[in-house]
Amino acid sequence: MAADSDNTLTIITSHTQARYVLPKVLEQFSRQHPQVSVDVKHGSTAEIVSLLQSRAAAIGVIAGEMPKSRDLLSLPYSTYRRVVVVPKGHALLRIKRPTLGLIAEYPLVTYEHSISARDVIAEAFRRVGATPRVILSATDADVIKACVERGLGIAVLPEIAFDRKRDTAISALSAELFPPSMATIAFHRKRRLSSREIDFIQILAPQVTRQGIDRLAADAVVPPAAG
Repeated sequence: MAADSDNTLTIITSHTQARYVLPKVLEQFSRQHPQVSVDVKHGSTAEIVSLLQSRAAAIGVIAGEMPKSRDLLSLPYSTYRRVVVVPKGHALLRIKRPTLGLIAEYPLVTYEHSISARDVIAEAFRRVGATPRVILSATDADVIKACVERGLGIAVLPEIAFDRKRDTAISALSAELFPPSMATIAFHRKRRLSSREIDFIQILAPQVTRQGIDRLAADAVVPPAAG
């Protein structure tokens, strides 16, 4: 079953991508395809996978690596540094190169367990034997930043979620101690993407070509089970 009608494109993505990446993409896509209505849904990685597997969405944009699935194809297209976000005037701002152990001494506002970034951040602390005290969990970066503004704790976020011009009550420290945040495009392997879907992907990731997508699909063909 096709995910969309002729004049609708359904995208399923994470909150961070929907909030900080897709608006510019959607602006350009709408200029190219003014007749197409775009339905943007966002959810956890598991929810993204589920909607793609059921073909209720045409394209998924995932923050992180795509879980292995026989039904889906994935294409990492970008990486973003992570930053430590703290209230203005925080003690960490006076330290040139804070360690993970030092960062872990402060209360942490982080993602809910359903968001894969939480596990990535937690694993970085575990590797050095540090365990920060998680005082609050949320599903999206805006809520996390609002809590940091109130002084509830500090946070580790992808750099794209921090805007120096808008986020004037908080500051960001470079966090090379954490793995970068990856963004991945995904779609059902049996779906032949339409020209408008390819256009959307190429606005998001200009390096992706139709030939590359077709090659990915061909390489991922699952052989029939032995009789």
